[in-house]
Amino acid sequence: MVKIVAYRDKAQSEALAARLAGKGYAAYVVTVTGKGAPLYSVRVGKFKTRADADAAGRRLEKEEQFKPLITR
Repeated sequence: MVKIVAYRDKAQSEALAARLAGKGYAAYVVTVTGKGAPLYSVRVGKFKTRADADAAGRRLEKEEQFKPLITR
């Protein structure tokens, strides 16, 4: 998967995921808990290969100016 960004505001995360989904990305929001308030992480994917995830990450970086992180 590709991690895009995490916000403390759930609505902001959901709006970004919806915008990315409208552009054809398989975007979704995951709630991350730990110390303090939860974070709402916007992610894209599940990809069959690392190369597919890397390609999506490069596209997101170029087109959306994000600094994505590729993870399992």
